[in-house]
Amino acid sequence: MFRTNDTSDGQPSYGGKGKNPFIAGRNEWDDRLMKLTKTSHAWKGFAFCLTLLCIVLVFGITYIGSQSKIKPYMSVVDKTNYIVHVMGPAEEAATLDEKIMKQIVQNEVRTFIEQLRTVIADNHAQKKVMSYVYTRLAARSSASKFVGQFYAERAPFKYAEIGTVSAQIYSALPLSEKVWQIEWDETERNLAGEILKKTRYKGIVTYEISIPESIEEANKNAIGFYVTNLTWSTQE
Repeated sequence: MFRTNDTSDGQPSYGGKGKNPFIAGRNEWDDRLMKLTKTSHAWKGFAFCLTLLCIVLVFGITYIGSQSKIKPYMSVVDKTNYIVHVMGPAEEAATLDEKIMKQIVQNEVRTFIEQLRTVIADNHAQKKVMSYVYTRLAARSSASKFVGQFYAERAPFKYAEIGTVSAQIYSALPLSEKVWQIEWDETERNLAGEILKKTRYKGIVTYEISIPESIEEANKNAIGFYVTNLTWSTQE
């Protein structure tokens, strides 16, 4: 079966000096198995890394998706709420000029008191005024309870059947970083427009700034101005 050649020691040669084809075949088969095993380990390692990367990406996308996409901007408005200047993102409020920030907060405080104390003969308009007030109250705060009690005692819709109330702010001064003192005159009229009573008030408003986290919140309260505490009293 095999072609043999005589050698100097009388032993046969298998296709080369001292080379056994059976051993050579076994070695070649072992080499192939070893290469196959190495390739299998390499693919397993690659698959593990790819799976780990997918897990990291899923958590990353989930985290990014849960973040607020709202980027509210702060602006300066005049007494009629007309925007006269846009400063930039609300989250950069700390870097804004102190005078500009004071104007923004002062307008919010003044408007809040005016809307809170107002009574309008038209029920639809009165409902909008009250809705505005509630968008400026911090949830579960003492100010929220105070306003609820005030509305319960005044009963604006019932009062509107016999008259109206308007508030004219004449002083709004900061007492500290988050506290303002505000004074105003309140005029009560009958439905014919005749003045029935005038009263002067002094109030203390404490607030906080909380950046909106949803489109709904941003539409209601763009800069995140919320009243946390509120008191007032009549003045002689």
